[in-house]
Amino acid sequence: MAGMRADLNEPGCRHIIFRPMPPEIQSHVKYYNEPPYGKAGIFWEKEYGQFTMNVTMPVGNYAMVFVPGDGRSNITESGKDFVNHLHIQ
Repeated sequence: MAGMRADLNEPGCRHIIFRPMPPEIQSHVKYYNEPPYGKAGIFWEKEYGQFTMNVTMPVGNYAMVFVPGDGRSNITESGKDFVNHLHIQ
């Protein structure tokens, strides 16, 4: 449900993929761990028709983040409209 996994092609968890799959009955999920380079994790919640997601990554590492949605949702990052590098699946 958290949707966090290491990219097996990158040793030491340098690249992490976040792809949460929130089920209808779950309102929130929180998952963190300590890969070799620092704390990584995700917290997401659904409340009042809104989906909020916070991702934590160690400095110097990188992530691919998939945002669940129907392609018509208004997506923001840090309160600003997010249109760059957006790929909806």
